[in-house]
Amino acid sequence: MKRILGWSIALIGLSVAVAAVAFFLALRASLPDLDGELTVAGLTDEVTVLRDEQGVATLRGHRSEDLAFATGFVHAQDRFFQMDTLRRSAAGELAALFGDAALDFDRERRRWRGRDHARATLALLPHEEQSQVSAYTEGVNAGLLALGARPPEYWLLRQQPEPWQPEDSLLVGLSMFFYLTDERGDRAHRLDQMAAELPSSVVDLLLDRADPRAAPIVEEALPRPAPLPEPDTFQVRDFEEVIMDHDRLFGGVEPLPGSNSWAVAASLSEDGRGLLAGDMHLGISLPNTWYRLNLERSGADPRSIRGVSLPGVPGVIAGSNGSVAWAFTNSYGDWSTRVRVEWVDEAQQRYQTPDGERDLEVHEETIEVKGGEDEIVPYTWTEWGPLLEINEEEAHALVWTGMLPGGLGYGFPALHEAESLAEALDAAAGLGMPPQNILVVDRAGDIAWGIAGRIPERGNWIESGQRLPDSSDFQSHSGWLSPESYPRVVAPERQRLWTANARVAGGDHLEQVGDGGYPAAARQRQIRDRLFEAERFDEAAMLAIQLDDEARLLYEWVPLAIETADFAGNSEARDRFRREITHWHGHAWPESSGYLFLRSFRQAVHARVLAPLVHPLMEEAPAFDLRPIRNREPLVRRLLSKQPEHLLAPAFDSWAELMVDAMDAVIDRHELDGDAALMTWGEYNATRIRHPLSDALPGLGRWLDLPETWLPGDQHIPRVQLGNFGASQRMVVSPGHEDDGIFHMPGGQSGHFLSPWYDAGHEDWVEGQATPFLPGETRHSLRLRGE
Repeated sequence: MKRILGWSIALIGLSVAVAAVAFFLALRASLPDLDGELTVAGLTDEVTVLRDEQGVATLRGHRSEDLAFATGFVHAQDRFFQMDTLRRSAAGELAALFGDAALDFDRERRRWRGRDHARATLALLPHEEQSQVSAYTEGVNAGLLALGARPPEYWLLRQQPEPWQPEDSLLVGLSMFFYLTDERGDRAHRLDQMAAELPSSVVDLLLDRADPRAAPIVEEALPRPAPLPEPDTFQVRDFEEVIMDHDRLFGGVEPLPGSNSWAVAASLSEDGRGLLAGDMHLGISLPNTWYRLNLERSGADPRSIRGVSLPGVPGVIAGSNGSVAWAFTNSYGDWSTRVRVEWVDEAQQRYQTPDGERDLEVHEETIEVKGGEDEIVPYTWTEWGPLLEINEEEAHALVWTGMLPGGLGYGFPALHEAESLAEALDAAAGLGMPPQNILVVDRAGDIAWGIAGRIPERGNWIESGQRLPDSSDFQSHSGWLSPESYPRVVAPERQRLWTANARVAGGDHLEQVGDGGYPAAARQRQIRDRLFEAERFDEAAMLAIQLDDEARLLYEWVPLAIETADFAGNSEARDRFRREITHWHGHAWPESSGYLFLRSFRQAVHARVLAPLVHPLMEEAPAFDLRPIRNREPLVRRLLSKQPEHLLAPAFDSWAELMVDAMDAVIDRHELDGDAALMTWGEYNATRIRHPLSDALPGLGRWLDLPETWLPGDQHIPRVQLGNFGASQRMVVSPGHEDDGIFHMPGGQSGHFLSPWYDAGHEDWVEGQATPFLPGETRHSLRLRGE
């Protein structure tokens, strides 16, 4: 019996081992072939795929369509699961892959009918763009088919990958609209709530654009600060308990999608070359958002296009074509609004428009659910967009550029072929992407700023301090601005340009772009100041600004914090607070406790100063928060300077007492009262870059995720790093001199955790190392031939 039992255990162990080996071999089989020759359907002419030691791909061919095919091929082989989740998230089709866990997300996302919109958009694209999307689609499916097994995520999910469709590339573009713009018009809703519940003097104060730290490219006279509300107009001392929790007031600490870019003209470089720096700030996971790509087209019209691509979309998104280089930052213009629907029947099925009454449209969407039954959900639309129900009495219709005809598209072929600043800016204006600031440098060393993406003629969209327009007189969208009427700055007199998500435009240009809730100006101001602190630049100097972790925003808070500690009187905890603040070195360094405490002190003061101003609104609308008021620093500093008694929260007898309460809240939060080691900024701000499946598969996290890292930086300084949010890439490049350029990004080229390129190059990003913009020596060569 013991012998039989022993044999049984041995057989079981052998079976488990065989199964494990088989599973490992299946995973290995899903890695791409890197060398030799491969015949694939759909390719017209030969393309060579070269890869360097980090897996960076260079594609060489004769035709743009063949290069688009090859781009789809390498994207699918290295990043198909990422592409799949991007298209599914935009279309609201994640539940078919993940089951019930994604059902609520799909229910909300289906409201926009993304797949129908992508199909309609595809049919309207110019022939050249349709040809590239079609070739890319064939390349994706050929690349997926050429793998020896399905990508590993599908093994783990017990699913099969679905073939790529041409509209899927438009869905990937739409996913960026969802990420980078206000797809629900929430800012317009909050502005309406403010106008309805607060005195106009309070609204004007909260939305005041007067900021001595503003650093726009387009200069304008600094607006005069809005007057403070008079005591007989707004008296906060009579309020009962006021909510002063920072996270509750400001919607948590989720960072805003953004980016940095700047350019210097040839007269400021060491050797007469214009230079461009760009780092796009996004949430960081594995794989990274971007995929490094070099397209080399030979023949009668040769072109080399180098930079980063977005898996799911053909072409290079940001980079250089040898004649011009370009980089993007999120514009935070006004790209969505809402309309108050006026019903004309008790059943709320008909509504009023400027052209008469209209019936609501009902669209049924079928949501496929893995392991469950399909769910059919009806969605109601107006002529402007989907209906957003507020309550039984009020409903809003959404207007969003991502869904307007012509807002979504492609358009990158024209940018790839641009030879001059004017051609690049014209091409950028036609891009079907979320509207972005674009900086361009040409080979002659001239520089320019403009807007990339379609700008709508906004009609009577809501403006600051106004109520939402009624549907009976809403003029939503009479077309798109023509490229020649776009805001632009070309060859500026000061030879420098800079953007960092704060307001860039002024005057008429600001009217065209609008105000979608610009973030604080501190980061943009610091970049501008760095550019004027030097008269000569090279690639290393540009990278140094990208890595600048000096926290200038907090300098003025040091004396306030010390004065507060002195006024409060001695205690062990307050002494520790004062000591750390006094010896703070001025940088957002991971080992610093002083930076963490000073940053927390500023946040606590902001909450206590601003909470009373919106207290009446938060009582009427509990879901309201202060996210529309993003440039809060000048307002808070002004109130601390003026110290108006009637605007002081009723919990305090003086403004000094407010400051002490903020300090003590920081002491309690970070447990300064005792002998325990102090928390540092690195502990608080640790970067944990993870694969999206590691939560569901905790046992595999050690292979899927990167080690926890403490990095310098924060959201309001040039080196943006807040948790898993930061620079998704950094590049410095001069067109025509790409071999001197700099590039690095988190993670690696491949999304396959068994690939040597899964995290190749990641340490260079962590350390801020200046690695080459161009790929290194070829290590692998694969020739693709058509059947």
